[in-house]
Amino acid sequence: GGALKNLSIGCGSQNGKACIDIINNQQVTATNDPTDLLSRIDKQHGVHTIDHAAKIGLGSKQYQIVNIDEDKNSIIIRNKQP
Repeated sequence: GGALKNLSIGCGSQNGKACIDIINNQQVTATNDPTDLLSRIDKQHGVHTIDHAAKIGLGSKQYQIVNIDEDKNSIIIRNKQP
């Protein structure tokens, strides 16, 4: 397995969907491989957990990603209300 290069995301019930989407969209390279992390998320039923959390009102699966630096290395995830 590999590792994710320069990726730091605080995931929780409020922004879990955005985190998984960001990880899913990572390009696999020699220094950046999200495969192991995605496997662990799947094994722990991460997507189901996020779906259920949104269903019972703990966060939203709708979000907007806002770049806060010109190199697009730092982002803010803003939740949108359904």
